[in-house]
Amino acid sequence: MLYPLWKPTYEIFNNFPIGKTKKLNMESEKDRRKGKTANLLMLLNFDELKGVHISRTLTIYDKNVWNACANLVKCGYNTVTSAQIYKFMGHTSEPPTSERNKILESISTISRARVYVSNKEEHELYKKYDEILLDTPLLAAEICQAKFGDDIVEEAIRIIEPPKLFDIAEQRGQITTIPFEVLKSPINKNDEVSLITDYLLIRISRMKNNKFVTRTILLDTLCDKCDITDNRSDRMKKSRLPDRLERILSHYKSSGWISDYKLTDREIEIIISDKK
Repeated sequence: MLYPLWKPTYEIFNNFPIGKTKKLNMESEKDRRKGKTANLLMLLNFDELKGVHISRTLTIYDKNVWNACANLVKCGYNTVTSAQIYKFMGHTSEPPTSERNKILESISTISRARVYVSNKEEHELYKKYDEILLDTPLLAAEICQAKFGDDIVEEAIRIIEPPKLFDIAEQRGQITTIPFEVLKSPINKNDEVSLITDYLLIRISRMKNNKFVTRTILLDTLCDKCDITDNRSDRMKKSRLPDRLERILSHYKSSGWISDYKLTDREIEIIISDKK
């Protein structure tokens, strides 16, 4: 399963503001210390269609649907079912009706989300990256009727082309391959758990791809990225975090994706074998 590590593919699904240009710092820590900047500008809007009501926010669920669709079309599947998307989201069972409907709702949202990207500053600082001036749907797709063998599916999904953000991540080499076994969550995959696993997948993938990247994940940073605050309303989330981390990391270890881990009350240390 291809999994993009390019910063915009993470930020766009992480409480990204609607209709406001946001700067993403793309410069290295070394260049930042020297006072150099390499901001990438992003803007997210939604197409308005008369009589069509969609969510105007992007969630981690939308990211999982988007990434599944990108992988399916990369594998040559241009017309797919919600069951195929569900499988590529890391599930082994058939989706219940509620999940099929949720996937279709997500397709309606991400196909009407429009993304604008400009990386002029980054290109000027790092010539190895092509200049990007992008105006694209987050996912070019539509819901249609399709025939699969002898069966007619009334609400199939036609993916017109791979997502441009996904393509750019691949072209820049900021993408990784994660085994399907690793993506199978050992606990219920609600949005809260999906945020945690998404963050861990990205951080650990970067560790595995670069031996100079720190092997330590601070729990305060994880909580900040996964929207787990110290507010009274989030106390239950925080109390469940150690057990959830233990079960997720144990799954990664048993799957052979990591060699081991050490979990304390303030950080996670990931142990990765140097063997290829």
